[in-house]
Amino acid sequence: MATSKIKTILTLLIMVLTLNSAKIAAQGNYDSRSDDQYNDYSASYQDFYDGLAPYGQWINDPMYGYVWLPDVGSDFRPYYSNGYWAMTQYGNTWVSNYDWGWAPFHYGRWTFDNYYGWLWIPDTQWAPAWVSWRSNNDYYGWAPLGPGVNINVSLNSIPVDWWVFLSPTYFYEPGFHRYCNNDWRFNRGVYRQTNYINYTYNDRRSVYYTGPRADDYRQRTGRQASMFNISNNRRRGTTVVRGNRINIYRPTMSNGGNTAPRKIVQTDRRVSQRPQTFIGNNIQPEGRQKVLRQTPIENTGNNRMNASPANRTRQAEIRNERLPEAKPVRQNGENREVREQQIQKQRESNIQMEQYRSRQMQQQKDNELMRQQNEQQRIQQENKRQQLLQQRDNQMIQQRNDEQNKQRSNQTEEDGRRRMQQMRDAQIQQQREQESNRQRMQQQNDQQTNRRAREAQPARQMERTQPEQSRPAMREQRNNQPSTPNNNPQTERFRGR
Repeated sequence: MATSKIKTILTLLIMVLTLNSAKIAAQGNYDSRSDDQYNDYSASYQDFYDGLAPYGQWINDPMYGYVWLPDVGSDFRPYYSNGYWAMTQYGNTWVSNYDWGWAPFHYGRWTFDNYYGWLWIPDTQWAPAWVSWRSNNDYYGWAPLGPGVNINVSLNSIPVDWWVFLSPTYFYEPGFHRYCNNDWRFNRGVYRQTNYINYTYNDRRSVYYTGPRADDYRQRTGRQASMFNISNNRRRGTTVVRGNRINIYRPTMSNGGNTAPRKIVQTDRRVSQRPQTFIGNNIQPEGRQKVLRQTPIENTGNNRMNASPANRTRQAEIRNERLPEAKPVRQNGENREVREQQIQKQRESNIQMEQYRSRQMQQQKDNELMRQQNEQQRIQQENKRQQLLQQRDNQMIQQRNDEQNKQRSNQTEEDGRRRMQQMRDAQIQQQREQESNRQRMQQQNDQQTNRRAREAQPARQMERTQPEQSRPAMREQRNNQPSTPNNNPQTERFRGR
């Protein structure tokens, strides 16, 4: 009997140890410990209100309290725009390049409203990133945690279109945006093929999801993730990365005291209670444009109240306690008639108010439809204008090409004519030179003939003047004369004759 009890106790101990080890394994490689650096300085909500005021507008919502609307482009998405992921001692940490990134990406929650766009709701707990994670063999995915969502609340309340999916190869790249496919159909297809990453970190004040582990990243990519250490900045500002250290402003926040934005913007519509689908069409929502264009007013008097929903509830309870108790109404005929009249008036007032709200909603729908139609017409007109500009550019290019071809053809013809003229000029010059040479030769020949004729003329005259009988004696005398050198070429020619 004692042996069976001992066996039972040992079995229970083994089961308890197994459950604890499974829980520790579910938390990944991040041990629960106290962060001493996290407690060395503190701040209040006023740090949020003053630090974020230059970069957006604060609005006062009946449900969420003071909500911040950042002044960013229409393509802004939290944990996607102007930042990147880095592995730190607290898990995957979002490093924002915005001057105000120290607050909205590490405290509080983001939500999307079709009228206002992306909004940030303050909170006191710090985390490297308040996001949920999913993965499969090909993708890592993340999405902002909405209001009231944490590890103890179902994550299915996050709209599918909030998710971003990326190949692990580019996960730690600062320019990972170039490799993301933000088509909602792609996101929904990948979402169904992925599972949640439930690794968590517990610093005894908050528990958050840490995302993919370094070992998993190394197994999938074959590369080692660079490890950074987070250190504290004493002043608000941009997160600074130096070497392997990330300096970030992260005080211990408290929501006590009568803190509130110094200036707020009055709005005509409350923020949606449930997070809505992200539009993702790069068009600023109507309410966002109105809020950003308005000039904020001083937040004094009745407008100045704490942004915490719990404090709002407490203030409502205090107001109810201060109200005087209602005196009982005597149940007589006159009072019943007055009460019925009041009820009837209240019903009529409610009906009128409902009709008024219906008309307003219908008017808003009509305005939205008209705006969409105008936008569509504007897009069509812009497309037509672009087509006309393209046609005009094509015509100008064609005309320019034709003109260039014509100029090249004229140049070719002109070159041909110039070459033909040069050939003709060369032929004429050659003919002239030939004619000149011929004339020169003819002239030389004529001169030589005339010279010969002049040289032969004196001898003939002497022969004609002397008698026939003296010619032999003269010839003999000439033969008997000694030969004397005579350098006269003319005489030599005559002698030869």
